[in-house]
Amino acid sequence: MSADNVCNFVGRCTQEPELKYTSDGQGVLYFALAVNSGYSKGKQEDIVVFPRFKLFGKRAESLVKHIVKGQVLSIQAIYCLDVNENKYYPWFLVQDLRLWTKPKKELKEETVRLAPSGQ
Repeated sequence: MSADNVCNFVGRCTQEPELKYTSDGQGVLYFALAVNSGYSKGKQEDIVVFPRFKLFGKRAESLVKHIVKGQVLSIQAIYCLDVNENKYYPWFLVQDLRLWTKPKKELKEETVRLAPSGQ
């Protein structure tokens, strides 16, 4: 793994996570975050981006019940790119995830240790 494509994010989950299964029965968890990336030039408005994330296997199946819409998450992920019919679809593969607040609760860190991929 190259350190060049590892990214860190802190943001709120924008949707309820969606757990799907591949044809071979592997769980895939899909979700997105709202991340404030700074201010636009000349305007005092926040620039918000909405990166999409995927988590695979048993980690996906176990974490789906812990992540809720509006919850603050801290994520370390690898940048990935799917290409389909000359269209590019960027997404991030979750390597490490920390659960922070659930909506409307006091800020509290709850660390979830992920098993290495493939287990």
